[in-house]
Amino acid sequence: MPAKYLKDVPRAVRWPSTTVLNWVRARIAAAGGDPGDVPEMSFRLLPLTAVRELTGLSTSTLYRMMAAQEFPRPVPVDRASVRAA
Repeated sequence: MPAKYLKDVPRAVRWPSTTVLNWVRARIAAAGGDPGDVPEMSFRLLPLTAVRELTGLSTSTLYRMMAAQEFPRPVPVDRASVRAA
């Protein structure tokens, strides 16, 4: 993946589940689907693998969309909490 997509993203990051699910619901609604089909989830900080599974997007597409401000950016977390998770 080109460095220009990753240079502003800290190494230890997570996405808030509510932010990702709201993005997914908006995309479904924009396509004419029923956003109510997206399951509810309690607030969690999601790793990249979970975000990829929820959105169906590849890592490079996610970072490209973040650079274009089309996908929410992750929040930095302490590296110790990432190892413990």
